[in-house]
Amino acid sequence: MTLRHANGTVALDRVSLELGEGSICAIMGASGSGKSSLLAAIGGRAMACQGRILLGGTLLLPQTLPGLRPMIGQVYQDHRLVRQSSVLANVLAGAAATLPLWRVLTDRYPTDLVERAGYLLDLLGLDESFLSRRLDSLSGGQAQRVGIARALIGGPRLILADEPVASLDPPTALRALRAISSVARETGATVVCALHQPDLAASFAQRIIHLQKGRIVSADGSVGRDAA
Repeated sequence: MTLRHANGTVALDRVSLELGEGSICAIMGASGSGKSSLLAAIGGRAMACQGRILLGGTLLLPQTLPGLRPMIGQVYQDHRLVRQSSVLANVLAGAAATLPLWRVLTDRYPTDLVERAGYLLDLLGLDESFLSRRLDSLSGGQAQRVGIARALIGGPRLILADEPVASLDPPTALRALRAISSVARETGATVVCALHQPDLAASFAQRIIHLQKGRIVSADGSVGRDAA
C-alpha cells in the first residue's frame, strides 16, 4: 500500500501488513515516520493511491466505508471531542451509529449503554461522577481517557489508537493500555496502536512494527503482554 498526501509527499511507501483477528499490534517510529498515516489509511480516513486494504474480508473503498465504520473504534491524537458537551455524551458518540437518531438528538440513551460508559471510565481510572461533567472542565489527560472510552463503547471489531496515552503519566498510561487490552480480549477486537514508549509497547503488544520514512523497517512478534 502506498499513500501520498495532497502535496505529493509519500506518507506510506509500499507498506504490506497482515494482522490476525484479535491480535494487538504497536506501531512505533519517529514523528513523521508514517504512524498516523497508517492508522488513517486502515480506518478509511485516507485512501491509498496504490494497493488495497481488507477489513474482515471486505475491501475498504469509499462505497464500503459506511458499512465498515461502525466496526471501527478510533482514538485520535487531538481527541476530537465536543468540549461543550458532557462526558457521557462524548463517550456515547462512539455508539451513535448503532442508535436511533431520536435517542442521539434527545440524549435519551439506553440504560445498559450508560452503565457501559461508566464501566469503561472506571477501567480508565475515572469514576462515574465524571459522566455528568462537561468535557471542558477536564484536564488533557482526563479528556484523552474519555476519547479512549468513546472508541471502546460500541464494541468495535477493530480499535485504532493514535498515541492514546501521550498525555498520561506512566502508571495511568499503563492502566489505559490495560483497559484497551481487556476490552479487546472481551470482544475479540484487533488493536493497532501508535506509541512512542518502547517499554509500554513491549508490555502491551503481541507484535511491534517499526516505521521509518513511510516504510516498515522491522516487525517483532510475540514481544510480551504484561499490560493484558
